[in-house]
Amino acid sequence: MAEVSARATLAPRVLVTQLGARRHYLVPATFHAYGMLDRFATDVYLHNRRIGAVLNGLARVLPGPSIRRLAGRYDSELPDSFVSSFPWFGLQYRLRSKLAVRRGELTAAWLWAGREFANNVVAEGLGEANVVYGYSSAALELFQAAKRKDIMCVLDHATAPKRFEDRLTAQQASRYEGWSSAPPLKDRWVNEYADRQHAEAELADVIVCGSTFVKNAVDQESRQGTKCRIVPLGLRKLPENVRPKSSSKGRRLRILFVGDEAIRKGIGDLCRAIELFGTDRCNVRVAGNIDLSEYGRAQASRTVELLGAVPRSEMRKQYEWADVCLLPSVSDTFGLVILEAMSLGVPVITTPNTGGADVVTEGVNGYIVPVMSPETIAARMDTLDADRGLLTQFSTESLSRSLDFGIDHYGNRLVSVVRETFDQKHL
Repeated sequence: MAEVSARATLAPRVLVTQLGARRHYLVPATFHAYGMLDRFATDVYLHNRRIGAVLNGLARVLPGPSIRRLAGRYDSELPDSFVSSFPWFGLQYRLRSKLAVRRGELTAAWLWAGREFANNVVAEGLGEANVVYGYSSAALELFQAAKRKDIMCVLDHATAPKRFEDRLTAQQASRYEGWSSAPPLKDRWVNEYADRQHAEAELADVIVCGSTFVKNAVDQESRQGTKCRIVPLGLRKLPENVRPKSSSKGRRLRILFVGDEAIRKGIGDLCRAIELFGTDRCNVRVAGNIDLSEYGRAQASRTVELLGAVPRSEMRKQYEWADVCLLPSVSDTFGLVILEAMSLGVPVITTPNTGGADVVTEGVNGYIVPVMSPETIAARMDTLDADRGLLTQFSTESLSRSLDFGIDHYGNRLVSVVRETFDQKHL
């Protein structure tokens, strides 16, 4: 009877392990807010807030994104006593990654980093945690150690399985030959990387996926779909004072594309759709540090305006300018751009491979179009251009739908998945 009582009162204590400032530390901050965080382990973290303030000041006057990224390596909602970091490893990883990009060996650098980081966490100890939370490719050794202690393992599949995503990206690159800044080479490490992801999925008690698209991809690659639970991302703060869009028929349609990895994000299909729709009927902006060759940039510039990298502080202006946000990606775990746009009243045209199908209702607050189908995109744009009242209707519905994806909703979904799995494990 005492054993049953102890099990009934057992609560999850979560060790979160994460390389980088992924999702702006949303996962550890969420578990801390719910009183479930045992410890958060990462690579580089600014434990001293004053250093962060100094770096933020430097980022305003010095060029380049590196200082800005480093300045963001802390979270005011996470007490320092809950955070451990491995800065020397983080520096090594940064240097290895830079060198690997030049050599075309980035997958090898990711493999090294995943193993090294997980081993560092294990060597430091798992503390009082009875749940470990790790991200795909950086959790295998952690899960192996946890299983020896009967500790529950949560795998966050933050991207589609690499082999699956590479196939889609390569197919898209072949459709727009010469556009990519770095033509795909034969990846000698992709099978080793895929085997590592597969082993992590097998060890996991539950797999958190940002979208139905990722869940289906995980199931196709590892046959672990029954473990998958869909937890769409959320916005930490929903914007205020937003009104539905209105657009007069006499004005050109304004279209916004946001993203860095141009080929995977579908910039070729964007440009082709604009050609089909008519460049004289719209204005198109591309916000992002897109990785295209000189030829690719020249081709894209014929139909769209390349803004380059736009600071997050200035993105609201871009969304307020736009009538429609277009994201024709062939592979995106969960396009946070979709939520950002909708929360500012911008309807979205996207593919099922972005998580869009979990957010956008076809013909109600936007459109879901097939991947690699610029013809369908152009047809949907034609519909919105012809009926500006429909555009306003979609804008109103987008604002309403975005309320379902605030930080509280995300936290409730994530915590519920962990608690339900934990309770089942300890019945």
